Amino acid sequence: MLELAIARALARCGSARGYAVLIEYLHDVRSLLVEHAHEELRAITGTDFGKDAARWTEWLRSAETSLAPRPLRTKLDRVANSESLMRLSVTSAPGSG
Repeated sequence: MLELAIARALARCGSARGYAVLIEYLHDVRSLLVEHAHEELRAITGTDFGKDAARWTEWLRSAETSLAPRPLRTKLDRVANSESLMRLSVTSAPGSG
């Protein structure tokens, strides 16, 4: 799992090696890792070759010189104003006032 996470980060930084590792994971026997690798390739590139590692490898060869960073733009906080939520939970804790 750590290798897959590192590959995702490298690919998002524009590293061809990161993309190559993600593509290698399309052959993994663990279906969850295959799904994660495929979803990340699709999300970063905006392209979907399914889980066809040969087509992804061909794509990487043609795009390798033009890979650009693709920052993660996922909203991680589920609460709109998590800072105020934090203050609320601290001030309402037993013995806080």
